Amino acid sequence: MSASPSSRGGTFGAAPSHRLSTRVCDNCIRFVDPASTLGPTTSDNLRASALKSDVPDEYHGQRGTLATEREGIPLISDHARADEYFKSINEAIPLFSEAAASNSRDALSTCSPELTESLILITARLLGFKFATPNFNLDDRIDLILSNTTLQEDTAGDFPSLDLFRKFCLLVFYEFHQFPGQQAWVRIGKIVRLAYWMGLDRLEIIQSVSPEWSNVSDADLQNWRLVWWCVYRLDSYANLSSGTPYQIDERLVNTSLNPQSQLSQGLVAPCRLPHDPRGLPDLLLCVKASNESSLLFDIHLIAVTVLRQFGRAMSMRYLVPHEILTASLLDAERTLSAIRLALPRNFLNPGRNAFMNESNTNHHARLVPVLLLHMAQLLAALASCYYLPEGDDWTLSWQRVLETCQNIAGVAEKWDSNYTLTVDPALSLISLTALVFLDIHKKFTESTNTQLIAEIENCELLLLLQLEQFSAHWKLPSLLILSFKSFKDRAISLDYLREAPLALNTYMRTSIPYRNTGTNSSMSENKITFFDIPSRSPQVCWSMNTWRTRLLLNYKGLEYKTEWLEYPEIKERLSGHVSPNQGGAPFTCPAVQMPDGSYIMDSYKIADVIEEKYPEPGVHLKNPMQDRLRASMIKFMTEMVPIYVPGVAKNIIGEKSIDFFLQTRLQDVGMPLYEYGEKHSPGAFDRAEPFAREITALLEENKSGPFLLGDVVSYADFIWAGILLFFKCLGEEEYKEVLRITGDGDVHTKFLDGLRPWTEKNT
Repeated sequence: MSASPSSRGGTFGAAPSHRLSTRVCDNCIRFVDPASTLGPTTSDNLRASALKSDVPDEYHGQRGTLATEREGIPLISDHARADEYFKSINEAIPLFSEAAASNSRDALSTCSPELTESLILITARLLGFKFATPNFNLDDRIDLILSNTTLQEDTAGDFPSLDLFRKFCLLVFYEFHQFPGQQAWVRIGKIVRLAYWMGLDRLEIIQSVSPEWSNVSDADLQNWRLVWWCVYRLDSYANLSSGTPYQIDERLVNTSLNPQSQLSQGLVAPCRLPHDPRGLPDLLLCVKASNESSLLFDIHLIAVTVLRQFGRAMSMRYLVPHEILTASLLDAERTLSAIRLALPRNFLNPGRNAFMNESNTNHHARLVPVLLLHMAQLLAALASCYYLPEGDDWTLSWQRVLETCQNIAGVAEKWDSNYTLTVDPALSLISLTALVFLDIHKKFTESTNTQLIAEIENCELLLLLQLEQFSAHWKLPSLLILSFKSFKDRAISLDYLREAPLALNTYMRTSIPYRNTGTNSSMSENKITFFDIPSRSPQVCWSMNTWRTRLLLNYKGLEYKTEWLEYPEIKERLSGHVSPNQGGAPFTCPAVQMPDGSYIMDSYKIADVIEEKYPEPGVHLKNPMQDRLRASMIKFMTEMVPIYVPGVAKNIIGEKSIDFFLQTRLQDVGMPLYEYGEKHSPGAFDRAEPFAREITALLEENKSGPFLLGDVVSYADFIWAGILLFFKCLGEEEYKEVLRITGDGDVHTKFLDGLRPWTEKNT
């Protein structure tokens, strides 16, 4: 190998790619025939409309302004801003030592420009910094960094530098929690292999056996240890959550936890993970005797390793006889019990140990291994439910499941949202697991046991609120919330309880609405292509029809790109790929090209296919509420045609489409479009008012939430939201009039506010 693993230098991962942006756009309006989206209408009725949101994609929060630029990229010149990274994110993924983090100015000055840029931009994204530089898109820049960091295997024999590997770890960590899915999972696998290839798993002997490491300083060697343990964490929760085998065998790791602090305490040898997991309690006693400053870091790694034992046992349940499985689980449970007893005093207390002068940051750092140990206890109880026969012992194990879920909720009760960014957001996977089994317990609890049901519901509320706090920064928790809400609607049989471990494994792998980001050009074919009609600049989504499809894709967390089609281009682009419509315009938007190459046209047909191929989270397509909404919506939109069709020509579509639009609408209404509007628009709002009030009544019918089904999002919501957003784009006065004639505009604005996580992506 031609390069050594120093803090500088190294060329690994430099090859660029041309990933398409993950931010997408929609726009389209067309006339409708009686059989299409609006159903039977008069001859004045138009096929559909599209809209653009007047809310630009922006980054909320007032934590700071990033002002200076390097090569056209705004960066933070004020080191106080960079200090936010070391105060929060470095606590969640400790790539820098505590000493370095305490002096962020010096630490940042020694970092490579590439690492500095990555950590500054990711910090800005997570904390909501705003940029003074105009026309700078933070998400696009982060996407570019992700796409240019491909972790290629053909590295020309060079080691990556320490800073480059830190950058890899930070980006993989960010991608897994912000764009979860197969691509992020594969990246973690690659970074594990890279760590093995470099020898990070055997740093205690590496200098004596590898010439490339002979000149690495002790300080850099310690920094490489931090990198290795970050990789170890990533491998642990990425594979545990997906039910796949770990790549790292912790029994063969020859890299110590924190040797400098341990040797400074007079220990004979650094503490390492034991070959036999039953030695973990002794390891805990070892680290307790070392420097207190590294204690939480070391206990975190021990808790991760304990949890790995139960994850491995879960994966063995169909491969070995029950006797072997039970023996393995018994060993793991004994180890877990010993670990819990060996922990420092009051360690498992979910509250802050104020009498011990525990800081808020250390409190939340301590809660992480507490949750990991609770998760290990939960997996142990679930595994017992699998192999035990029905009877008292099985019932006791099932009770342990409930008890542990309540303990996890107890930790959530003590959570402080100010410190959410200081802990690994992968903890949200533990919250989801607890929510799932709390819900199962509630479904099988006698309705007369109101006290227990109330306790379970309170635990669910605490866990959901904790996930909401995580979702203020990360995408993964918001997807988990959607997944759980979908799970709540499922009917669970008694057989589900017997197969609880399998159910958990399958659910975590397939039901979480992971997003395939395709962060390099080779992955672009895995995206859905979404065909839409552009508005005038700036191009944003405006069509009520395409909004339905966009909201569906956003809600399910699917990766897609937009291909803009001007009105005259639609037929040329789609003909030959999809059968023409039976009536009205033969080719219309929305349309999509699926990853397998097939094309689908019409928002309702698209919804059917998407729901079949990507069932989670479900959108309740067959719910009667959708038919009730459409009945009122059709009548409402029929009366509004003289308002919105001329309005599209005046306010939305651009020069390339306007002539086509005016000509085709002239054929439809039998007179120039603007003349049609002047003749028929007077009184249109009044004629539409009764039907708008019908929709208000539907929204008020279920008091449990702002949506048509209460607190459950459905495709019917996307239909009505598309119309509201369309009128919002059409003009401020038109939108205000629509809200007025609904009888209660607040109901509809709260409805849109509830859908904001999926309406913000509009370009």
